[in-house]
Amino acid sequence: MHCDIYIFEWLVRYLLDPSLPKIEVHNVVSVLISSEFLGIDDLVEKCLVFVSNHLEEVVKMPIDMGCLNMSLIDRLATKVGLTELATLKDLKDKLASKLY
Repeated sequence: MHCDIYIFEWLVRYLLDPSLPKIEVHNVVSVLISSEFLGIDDLVEKCLVFVSNHLEEVVKMPIDMGCLNMSLIDRLATKVGLTELATLKDLKDKLASKLY
């Protein structure tokens, strides 16, 4: 498990007060992976909902989505509609084919 200091600090702030740190497009994947590894289930769910609501923005980020395990992909797929998938502009196919 690799976690940069920014994400570690974010997670500690979340554990102290879940209303303080903000999930954003630039940190959601790292927070999702770290929270799943640490077993912070409510945060995993919040991240999955955030990704499903901001899917196009998330896939445009210069990050590797290959680090999302199949369990997370399956859970995310249940939150994304077929219409949304059909219109998703995922030029590098970071998530689209996995979500189908």
